[in-house]
Amino acid sequence: QDAINLYSKALKLSNKSKLNYTKLVHIYESLGDTYTLIAEYDLAIEHYNKIFNLPEGTFNFHNIKYKCGRTSERWGKYEEDLEYYNMSLKVTDNSNYDKEKALSYSGIGMVFYRQNKLTKAIEQNEIALKLLEKYDEGIELSEIYNNLGIIYCQLVNQEKSLEYHKKYY
Repeated sequence: QDAINLYSKALKLSNKSKLNYTKLVHIYESLGDTYTLIAEYDLAIEHYNKIFNLPEGTFNFHNIKYKCGRTSERWGKYEEDLEYYNMSLKVTDNSNYDKEKALSYSGIGMVFYRQNKLTKAIEQNEIALKLLEKYDEGIELSEIYNNLGIIYCQLVNQEKSLEYHKKYY
């Protein structure tokens, strides 16, 4: 609650002092992150979405849509979640932002996992894995291995599950 109060004060001050847009993005994003942590998902999404009213180029569109997707996922709003992840993917379609693409594919995969669409979950996480393996991205790669281990465990394929969990650790 203290963080929310401080960010809210910063927001009020920014309106008076005409803070630059980059600082406003930081405040809205921090409020969204904080509301997500305390499970106030509607307020988190509301603050993330305020960023889209700011001029383009002052924020990372993919990152904010991805955060909206993660928040919707925690909220259990899977259709919204898929929309956010797909929007974040669209932004990276014609770019070399493989890490961002991989995060979105992984997010989509875990939505399918929660919907018990396990084959689709594997497909999406394998796309993410291919994107990240060529860069040997530590934490993100580890997360994908863990996701695949969990999904294969759910499919009662212990051998595959163990294979991915060993890579995770």
